[in-house]
Amino acid sequence: MTQQAPNSTWAFANPVKIFFGAGILQKLPETVTIRGEILLLTSPGHTRRGLTERITGMLPDRKIRVVDSTTPNPQIEDIRKLLIQLEPWKPDAIVAAGGGSVIDTAKAIAFALGLKGNEKNLKEILKTPTSLHHDPITPVVAIPTTSGTGSEVTPFATLWDLEEKRKYSIDSPRLFPAAALVDPELTYSLPLAETAATALDAFAQAFDSLANRRRTPISELFARASFSGLLAILPEIEQGLRSPGIRELLSRFSLLSGLAISQSRTSLSHAISYPLTAHHRIPHGAASAFVVPQLADCLGNSSNRVNATLLPSIPQDVRKALCTLVNQASPEFAALDTGGLGSLVPEMNQPGRADNFPEELSTPDLESIIARALNDISSVRN
Repeated sequence: MTQQAPNSTWAFANPVKIFFGAGILQKLPETVTIRGEILLLTSPGHTRRGLTERITGMLPDRKIRVVDSTTPNPQIEDIRKLLIQLEPWKPDAIVAAGGGSVIDTAKAIAFALGLKGNEKNLKEILKTPTSLHHDPITPVVAIPTTSGTGSEVTPFATLWDLEEKRKYSIDSPRLFPAAALVDPELTYSLPLAETAATALDAFAQAFDSLANRRRTPISELFARASFSGLLAILPEIEQGLRSPGIRELLSRFSLLSGLAISQSRTSLSHAISYPLTAHHRIPHGAASAFVVPQLADCLGNSSNRVNATLLPSIPQDVRKALCTLVNQASPEFAALDTGGLGSLVPEMNQPGRADNFPEELSTPDLESIIARALNDISSVRN
């Protein structure tokens, strides 16, 4: 099989101003430089835990409207309802405090507010990407409270239509947030299931950015640092939940994986994940990462020397830790069987993701990879 080396012609652009480190949230007042009205978008849990009040207290001279009704895996209908809730008001800036779903929601709102009256037709616009407008959008300041999605530094937002069992993506340079404040302290209270799910997402993103026909020399630097770092700490996550050091490393490697996919996009593990989330509500990180070892084996066994040396090997203890984290992040995996997933394989061959993978895989190849991955997860569970 032929394999393309990293692009010999490539570009790099990531305009997000990044602030990283424990306590870096204190930079918020100097980061939100717009003096107009602000939408603070967050989740009910962050309001209960006091983060909403903390953020509004840091911006006492601003007019802030709080919307804390965001939910995981934002649906297009959720965005439509939020737009109706906001109209006719339009913020001058959006502060998004939460996980990837909150940040993706903020990006989608910012995008839709710039559509000059077409907000209600967002689904139709997403079905015909060539209709995307080029008007300036509301600037977003992203404050991630999980370590996994990298949405704070990417130019895309994922939306779902779970009735149609379909995932949509807004992909535009205009969706890069204006700034990101990555404060590991905000992840200290994240429970094990959510920590596992987001760490797995970062791991799958780093893998997909390396195992990718679109990788560039710069995306490789980010992805390799993230992938190698996560290989070292995945076995420590369960015991290291209360360790500031582990939390900081997870935040760092998540950020690096986001920077990587902002250039290369994702690849096959993400293409496999989307039908699992749409049909079975499997959390995205677990749905992406559960096949990474088997896809890595596929590359390692390749007759193409470049493909065979793309990745460091995944040690057995990391494979076991990954399976354990998948089970912790998603008990729903226990109900899956190979036969049921086999019917979803055609949906997994998603253009723009699956075809980024540097090896050509047939439907039987994918079915075998999924079967082996499910068997590994089941063996750890039992």
